[in-house]
Amino acid sequence: MCIDLPVKVIARIQTFPDLFQFSYGNNSSVSRNGRVDKIYKQIGNAVPIVLARAMASPIAHWSTKNLNTVMDNRNVSQQLSLFYEIEI
Repeated sequence: MCIDLPVKVIARIQTFPDLFQFSYGNNSSVSRNGRVDKIYKQIGNAVPIVLARAMASPIAHWSTKNLNTVMDNRNVSQQLSLFYEIEI
């Protein structure tokens, strides 16, 4: 037997805060089931908040710790040349 879990339960599994509001879309012609389906898709396609924080935190920490070193050692002309090498 297949049981659909409520939106709140799925959102908690994905670590969304309880007060988070999902978009139903502004299309009043879509049925209630269609709007709920959109919310399930939003939750399913989202990166869990705890995972995103765990991935971004070390990058942010390293960036703030090494900002001066990176800025002092960067080659601006080399960075800009990357844009000119793109063929359209």
